[in-house]
Amino acid sequence: RLQVVTFMGRRLSFNHDQLAWKTSADSTEDVCKGPVFHKLPAMSEAELEPQLRKLGMERAERYGVECKSGRWGPFDKETPAFFLAKNGSLALSWYDGGLLKLVRD
Repeated sequence: RLQVVTFMGRRLSFNHDQLAWKTSADSTEDVCKGPVFHKLPAMSEAELEPQLRKLGMERAERYGVECKSGRWGPFDKETPAFFLAKNGSLALSWYDGGLLKLVRD
């Protein structure tokens, strides 16, 4: 199932084969081939709770992502990269420590 979201004019594509920002064809930045998501234990990082609350995402489940090839952000599979709220909202951790709330296009 394909989901596409936009960040500062850039579109993010999710599917079973890869996670990738839609950029020029020769770009290799943050392309995760064969993503595998790992559900992580309940949140213990108090600094993220206020950010998630501001996004309306209290008690979000945390997921790390592992790539069969390539990479996704600055994270390893044990670091939460995605947060899934009970209402289906999705947030993404990014390089600057911020959280991006993703919306379907």
